[in-house]
Amino acid sequence: MKHPLLLLAAALATVALAACHHTDDSSLRQAAQAYLDAAANDRLDEALQRSTPSWQETLTAVATVVENYGDSASLASDRPATVTITATRFLSDTSATVAYHKKTPRRDIDRIIEMRLRDGQWLAHRSVRQMIPPDEEK
Repeated sequence: MKHPLLLLAAALATVALAACHHTDDSSLRQAAQAYLDAAANDRLDEALQRSTPSWQETLTAVATVVENYGDSASLASDRPATVTITATRFLSDTSATVAYHKKTPRRDIDRIIEMRLRDGQWLAHRSVRQMIPPDEEK
């Protein structure tokens, strides 16, 4: 009699964990989409709010260089940008990667952003320049 109850309890626990994972994936996707859309369309203040402190420093430094030395007409001609999330991968309870496709008037790009869970909120942590298939990672 105890054996069927243990199986039922294990099945219910598995369903509960799957439901939690789905919620995590949904919140991860929403946070990543909001960050990526802001970053891709030059809404720096919004992108900074959706980033970890270390990534905020990097974004601010890059924005300063672009502002001082960039070609604003060229940048403007490459907007608007649309971003589509293509995959998510949880590395741990507080770390994940999000693969995405960015389309602008001049080009299409596939990239990955690393996300971190901080105080219950997913934040952009680091960008990976190119997508590397898992079997080619070193």
